[in-house]
Amino acid sequence: MSRDTRSRRAGFTTMEALVGAAVTLSALATMVVFLQTQLKAIAIQDEYSQSQTVTRTAVDLLARELRMAGHDPKQTALAVAPGPNCPGTTRGILEAERTSLRFQQDLDGDGAIKATGEDVTYALVGDQLVRRDGDELPLVDDVAKDGIQFRYFDGGNPATELVADPVLAEHVRDCVARVQVTIEASPASARFGRAPTAGATVATEVAIRSRALLRF
Repeated sequence: MSRDTRSRRAGFTTMEALVGAAVTLSALATMVVFLQTQLKAIAIQDEYSQSQTVTRTAVDLLARELRMAGHDPKQTALAVAPGPNCPGTTRGILEAERTSLRFQQDLDGDGAIKATGEDVTYALVGDQLVRRDGDELPLVDDVAKDGIQFRYFDGGNPATELVADPVLAEHVRDCVARVQVTIEASPASARFGRAPTAGATVATEVAIRSRALLRF
């Protein structure tokens, strides 16, 4: 066997090396795309989980406070509804709209509405759910368009919805005994043009303690 023949059998030709390099690069590119897809999915899921947690925390806070609307142990801090609709109820709900709600309660029992947490508003401002109690505190960012909804019901059995179109009048607010709250927040990925994902939607129904057992 000649030296030239042994040399050709011992190595690779230039074409074989190029083909091998192309196959390797192709495999690496496929792996990189796969890893990028997995990392993107993990990031979006993390955004969704964070959005869900923040939204749920805000709704829980709202529910705890709203349950006490109209609380007036000395019966001197809030006006009383004269009728004819729902007479005798304390007027703890001052504003009731589809995207905002303001209510009062005498939490410290001093006969006046002046302490922290006694005059509270929750409202959609731009794409944020905010809480006002003197200062304005953003609670949830990236709220979807029309992504917050308050629905109002009386204390009947079955309950009748009191439609805010666009607001509830004072004599109708006197009859609100339950409020359904729904908030939908979009994960932050939507702000950066990435593929849309399901929003974090949280809903609850709040029975106002001073009214829920009343039957008008």
